Amino acid sequence: MIRGFVANDANMDAMMSPRDRATDMSELLSSTPLHVLSRRLAAGETSSREIVDACLARTAALDEKLHAYVEVYRDDAIAGADAADLQRK
Repeated sequence: MIRGFVANDANMDAMMSPRDRATDMSELLSSTPLHVLSRRLAAGETSSREIVDACLARTAALDEKLHAYVEVYRDDAIAGADAADLQRK
């Protein structure tokens, strides 16, 4: 810690590049428990599309090394998320 500097969310956001923030959010959303995501969706704090995009980004990043998936139905997942978001409005 730097003397006189308190690390908090606002300070961390200011120090992160937009790409780092996006990666951080992707990791955060893709590792958040479903019951928390459900509450956040209901409160309008996030969208199905944001959650699906985060999970797809994490899948793409990890699957290059793990090769855990034969196929990822990216377009279907995005279409389903967009439909869920429209239905929720």
